[in-house]
Amino acid sequence: MKPQPHAEYSDSILRDACLHSLATFAETMLPNYKAAAFHRHLARQLDAVLRGACPRLCVSVPPRMGKSLTASVIFAAWALTKNPRLNIILASHAAELAEGFSLATRQILSSEAYLSLFPPILSVNLERSRNWQTLAGGSYFATGVGGGGLGRGADILILDDLVKNRDDAESVAEREKTWGWLTSTALTRLSPSGVVIVIGSRWHEDDVIGRLTSDSFEGPKFTYFKLQALCESPETDPLRRKAGESIWPERWTVEKLAETRATIGRRDFASHYQQAPSPIGGNLVDVSKIRVIDLAAVPPDMTMCRAWDLSLGLTSNGDFSAGARGGLTKDGNFVLMDINRGQRKWTEQREVIIAKARLEGGPVGVETVAAWEVAAAELRTALSGVTTVKSIKVSTSKEARATGWVSMAESGKFFMVQGSWNSAFLRELEQFPNGRHDDQVDAVSLLWEMVRKRTPFMFAVTTISPQPGFRGIREWRYSGGGCGLSSLHQGRDND
Repeated sequence: MKPQPHAEYSDSILRDACLHSLATFAETMLPNYKAAAFHRHLARQLDAVLRGACPRLCVSVPPRMGKSLTASVIFAAWALTKNPRLNIILASHAAELAEGFSLATRQILSSEAYLSLFPPILSVNLERSRNWQTLAGGSYFATGVGGGGLGRGADILILDDLVKNRDDAESVAEREKTWGWLTSTALTRLSPSGVVIVIGSRWHEDDVIGRLTSDSFEGPKFTYFKLQALCESPETDPLRRKAGESIWPERWTVEKLAETRATIGRRDFASHYQQAPSPIGGNLVDVSKIRVIDLAAVPPDMTMCRAWDLSLGLTSNGDFSAGARGGLTKDGNFVLMDINRGQRKWTEQREVIIAKARLEGGPVGVETVAAWEVAAAELRTALSGVTTVKSIKVSTSKEARATGWVSMAESGKFFMVQGSWNSAFLRELEQFPNGRHDDQVDAVSLLWEMVRKRTPFMFAVTTISPQPGFRGIREWRYSGGGCGLSSLHQGRDND
């Protein structure tokens, strides 16, 4: 019987299509597999791995999204179909889990759907549940972390779900044990042209994926393919989603993801679903106290500045450059209007700063540490006659510099204009000072340094005055853990 999906095509056309496309192969071999947009994007990444264009790949996708089925099962079967001489090693935190992937891969290669399009490739000489061969001499070996039997080579090394649970993730000893096995045993099995795929949801900043994708990792660089359940950064989202959109809206609605977050807690949701693990405790500010408002509620006569925290980070885990724009109202409220953030070369970042300054007006501040005094000089020349460029020198810790405006948030006098950048900033602030990145927080601290010196500080308690025709303030509330902003209507527009 022919496979049901794509039944309108002849066997030869369908066979060629399956060999050309991992997504087509998946839908043909498993009729219940329906590739969503992110599955197809992942399939293209895996195809690049097999072609050697991306020899090191880390994949972070939320749980229950089909990442293991796609990468550890279907991809393995597809790779052996294209080249049955390949030797594949798959490892997981437990040998039993790895064995399940092994059996599922064999099941595809021996299925009626497969054999209707391709000749048999499985050898009967070795067909154990964790170790089997192909007729062409290729092999598949499944094992657990720390398990034996790795005295063989691997053309493809797949490491899927290396962390067992939260206890292991928080244990320094367990993290070191897993890392030691990975570097001293698993990675040494690679053939000269061997490729590595690491799959899993995030658990800890210092987990395997965190280490492999960090700038401090001295081995071959890994491409990091990560997808958040709810998009927080449209400008860097591989699926080009809008802020707050679901990774798989047909199955995981925004409402369902919000329920999941409420069930498992914001820290685990941030780690597993948003790929943003955070440390336990020690954070400086309660982000729920930050008031997020409409642009219409900002006084039109407020004088604004933009301050830049600069970096040359160009890797997926490198530092960002961030520019925060805002000001103080006459009532003494601190209003954050916008944050521009990106990983850019200086030539690109300079053009962004210049364009923003010409468009927005208002003074520009640059933290001048190390070589950035030269950058500030370049900006002064470029913006001569347009606006002033101020060098900001810092001499205290990041925590100390943030204390002033954080205290404004604690007293209800820090306002943030609603925008697509909000969640990324709040996530960083939620983790500060223990999080991996602090560029946005630093930029706001620099902005605070600028505006508090430009405007007399006033201990007023009145709220931001809305524009005429609006009764009350329309606010959004951030519930933490990357679940976006929920609207709070305190007041209403005139009918």
